[in-house]
Amino acid sequence: FECISFEDFQAPAESFDTIVSATAFHWLDPQTRFVKCAKLLKKGGYLAIIRNIDRHAEDEGALRQDLDNIYRSVIHASYGDEHQSFKGLFKTLQNDFHQSKSFSKPKIFSHDHILTLNSEDYIRLLDTFSFQHNLPSNIKKTLFERIEKAVNNYGNEIKILYTAELSIAQKV
Repeated sequence: FECISFEDFQAPAESFDTIVSATAFHWLDPQTRFVKCAKLLKKGGYLAIIRNIDRHAEDEGALRQDLDNIYRSVIHASYGDEHQSFKGLFKTLQNDFHQSKSFSKPKIFSHDHILTLNSEDYIRLLDTFSFQHNLPSNIKKTLFERIEKAVNNYGNEIKILYTAELSIAQKV
């Protein structure tokens, strides 16, 4: 095995029956990710994309409102609303398959689930998300301290609604 980025990975054309990306496809260059997958897959091969879609924006409870207020007060407007969800990055996935002209319409399977975390685990999770992880350290420290305090004020528990989604398309 070799540890290498997808962009740097080299293999003969049509080398694979299946390519699976688990919660990482959004990191790949949108201009080349479908092209490279199509090149690497045998005709009739499959591209499977697994993603976890955060649906916390649907939560209208008091904790969600407090967290949104914390983000608005701590995060400078120039950082945008990326803390809300990666939904925007994923909403065009089906269209991207279609525009690539290399894949069939994907079959999509999904499962809703709720993740329950205490404040400490929630902060650890947030620090794995690129938006929060890449904030300047002073802003991140303030943000995480205020989020931890808010979650603690609501019984030290946050419930996060997710949809696990599997999209599978065949190379045509």
